[in-house]
Amino acid sequence: MDFNSALELNPNDVDTLYNLARLKVQKRDYLSGLELLNQAQNEYQKQQIEEPLILSSILYMKGVSKYSLNKGDYCDDFNLALNYRESLVIEQINLIEKMCVQ
Repeated sequence: MDFNSALELNPNDVDTLYNLARLKVQKRDYLSGLELLNQAQNEYQKQQIEEPLILSSILYMKGVSKYSLNKGDYCDDFNLALNYRESLVIEQINLIEKMCVQ
């Protein structure tokens, strides 16, 4: 109910869309979850958000949903999610080395 209320206030909030989608997927409502994840990804791109971890999480959950629905292109989403996570980890390592390694 809380996520639905939050969406009523701001129907384009990427975090709310993602979290509601996760809840749907956990309840095995994969089709509704996938629809929300697609909406979250579209809003992420439309709003030009630059948070790779959010996009990676959306893509990962899309892969889970598609796999559970026996859709054949789930590996595309998993691979994209992995690419974003790898780039994020590399950025974090570079920052740590820059700040902490002498």
